[in-house]
Amino acid sequence: MKATHPRDKTILFVNTFIPVAPLYEAVFPRLVDKGLWPVALLSQGEYRQSHKDTEMDFLADYGDFVWIPPGLRSHKRWCNILYWLLAPLKLIRTRSQAIVFLTQPPFFFVLGATIARLRKIPYAVQVMDLWPDALVELDYLRKDGLAHRLLLKWVTKAYNHARCVISVGRCMRDRLISQGVKPDKITVFYHWPRVEIHPVEREDNQFLKQEGLYEKFIILYSGNMGYGYSFDSILEAAKRLREYQDIVFMFVGRGPRRKEIEQAIASGQGNVALSDFVPQDFIAHSLSAADIHFLSLRPGFEGAIVPGKFYATLASKRPILYEVMATAEGARIIEEFNCGMVITPGDADSLTAHILHFYNDRKALANTGDHTEKALEYLAQPDLSPDAYVETLLRVMMSKHS
Repeated sequence: MKATHPRDKTILFVNTFIPVAPLYEAVFPRLVDKGLWPVALLSQGEYRQSHKDTEMDFLADYGDFVWIPPGLRSHKRWCNILYWLLAPLKLIRTRSQAIVFLTQPPFFFVLGATIARLRKIPYAVQVMDLWPDALVELDYLRKDGLAHRLLLKWVTKAYNHARCVISVGRCMRDRLISQGVKPDKITVFYHWPRVEIHPVEREDNQFLKQEGLYEKFIILYSGNMGYGYSFDSILEAAKRLREYQDIVFMFVGRGPRRKEIEQAIASGQGNVALSDFVPQDFIAHSLSAADIHFLSLRPGFEGAIVPGKFYATLASKRPILYEVMATAEGARIIEEFNCGMVITPGDADSLTAHILHFYNDRKALANTGDHTEKALEYLAQPDLSPDAYVETLLRVMMSKHS
């Protein structure tokens, strides 16, 4: 049964789907403790969702859904079109005290911010991906072309009219400032890993048992396989290390670049394995299956995307090999806390050498994994915590009267 709430004490979170469950699960109960009721304005689209029962209960309590015809709920394009058409009607009618716009779907927050300003409702923007920068890096827009300049002006205006702009990393904050967002508007809060992610001992690991990998040394990539990531170097490393019978390169997830992994397997790379996303209550086992985590981010995307998967891998307390430019948030954390290695994009030689280093020196492997604890302690400090996030939102709400 859907919980009731006082309409004059709500705070509305606006995004299409629910890839931000860690944010909602960390923040919403704390808002309730403050006497507020959070509501997530979501699409009924199901094309990328596989909720466990507890998530469905969570959505039943806090979700307000934009209607999508049942036959279209698995189609991303239709879900986005209908969200653009119908969600503004809900914003026009909302009686929420404040609104938090997430930058999903792209650019919708700009339309939403216009409605909020007309209705004199204070709002914040939670930047998940930086638009239009991501479109430039994906080659959909020409940098400094007319369309890019118009979109940049449009989004920057929406940011600067917000009471607060929440960035998920320092590299993203730097890019926001460079495009004209006022520095005093920006607050940095990192992604928080889900509470159910924790190290699982090898002998208790059900993912290893399921995949038959107990005796293997595993390099694991887990997460979305989107266009912002690269698998060229890791697949080249797998090819070079195929004579090591106990080394396995495991990929867990889906996305448009998954076909590259499938092609590698089809070509006879027997040390490459592939699995679908695992249920959330099983993710601690899958992440803990790694001896080493591999992550990547294509050059140019640093700050435009700050992958949440980096923080999930940290929570599993395994070393991370991150193929990314040194200015990216994850690269900074790895260098600051010595919890892995940063690999220059495209450098398959260095990536292969670091895999062999950890394979041959298990003491170094264990020590580097232990250093993730210091990184997690840094990310858990009070001014980066969910409690601090809630206090930031309370200031946004109070600013209505300032």
